[in-house]
Amino acid sequence: MRTYSAFLPLLVALTMSLATTPAGAQQQTPFDQSPPPQERGLSLAEALDLAFRQNLSLESGRATVRSLSNLSALVRSQWLPRVVAYGVYIHNDHATVMDLSASMGPLMEMFLGLNPLMEALGLEPIQVPTDSEPMVVQHQEDYRAGGSISVEFSPQSLIQYDSANLAQQQGEESIEQARLQIGMAITDLYYGLVTQKAVREVAERNVQMRQMSLEHARARFEAGTVNELDVLRAQMALDEALAQVTQLDRSFVILRNQVATLLQTPPDFTVSMPAIPPFQETPDQVWQQAEQRHPQLLAAATAWEIAQNAVTEVSWSWAPTLSAAFNVSAARTTAMNDETVRWDLTFQASWPLFLGGARFVQRSQRTAEEEAAYLQYLEFRSSLQTQIETAFLEREQLQEDLLLARRQLETARVALGMAQAMYDEGLGTQLDLLQAETMVFAIEIEVTTKEIALHRQNAHINSLTGAIWIP
Repeated sequence: MRTYSAFLPLLVALTMSLATTPAGAQQQTPFDQSPPPQERGLSLAEALDLAFRQNLSLESGRATVRSLSNLSALVRSQWLPRVVAYGVYIHNDHATVMDLSASMGPLMEMFLGLNPLMEALGLEPIQVPTDSEPMVVQHQEDYRAGGSISVEFSPQSLIQYDSANLAQQQGEESIEQARLQIGMAITDLYYGLVTQKAVREVAERNVQMRQMSLEHARARFEAGTVNELDVLRAQMALDEALAQVTQLDRSFVILRNQVATLLQTPPDFTVSMPAIPPFQETPDQVWQQAEQRHPQLLAAATAWEIAQNAVTEVSWSWAPTLSAAFNVSAARTTAMNDETVRWDLTFQASWPLFLGGARFVQRSQRTAEEEAAYLQYLEFRSSLQTQIETAFLEREQLQEDLLLARRQLETARVALGMAQAMYDEGLGTQLDLLQAETMVFAIEIEVTTKEIALHRQNAHINSLTGAIWIP
């Protein structure tokens, strides 16, 4: 599956060029590639939905967030008790015993040799057992079992837990950032198609106007008021108008095929003018919303906070690590070990006082990274503010240009009516009439493209708040 990222710059450039190049300046083709007669409607909202559901970058980002969601639970597990149980069963080929009567015979004889002295002193003689049972050192079948409960706490884990949550938050903000960029790209491409369609409608009206001029020239030629050259000029003007429509149809099909590839949908759709985007009054109004929800600004702030946590984590590495453990075990008794159950409780504190100066280097490195993250955050804030102010200036310029173009269109239509009346009365030339018709056509295209460009600029201003405008 192909994604938009591979050829998005080409599409944007193609859309802008198609929206701004006059139809007469495009290369004419001898064949007609008009859109198919049966087309389904595709709204801007539907196009955005297709882009968001099928984009691989968004799917990859969601998978990354799912993996990051386990980091906080992994860090939190360091604070929970760790319970370990074990059991051992041993089966020997024979039991291990120790016979004291055989091994201690010479020693017993020495003790018995002291009995005459003991009797002379009036003491009881030493009684040495002559018959003792062997002592079992290890049974043929033996077992051991036990368990332990331990806990460990490090102050660094508190910072690590916070950083894990921030990493997940940053992943979600990255998804929203990619979603915003995709939405802006699709919106621009969709408005490009709308512009192409609207310009074609103007070109169709121009064809109708040229056809009427041709019919009028033929009628006057038959009446003998004009010569054949006027009919030829009118025919050439009509042919040029038809060629412009053909070229616009071909350009629309090419751009639509590219958009269909991006959206993974068949290229059998048509577009319509979206609803009017919400009108943002001032740059401050947009900036207040952007501060709260623009994903790229929030991601930069989160990156700065993560860098701050990294500095704190190194600082807390001087703090001791505390741990406690309780162990209990049970084993089969022998002559050497008569305790069936044993237990012990251990407390430990580990305090790393000096690690060769590595922590000083780490702190210096993390501090530099924190400063860089802060500067990047400030840089993007300034860049976003500039983008907002520039967008409002561009919208203001578009409004002025559109107002001027509408006035020029009114003037051009009045001039066309005058040229038509003078030509009908024989006071004007056909060249004046054709020139007036061409002027009306060119200004109508300019008005149409600027009206759509103003809509697109309002949508762009709304996107600078951090949320894609969906009709």
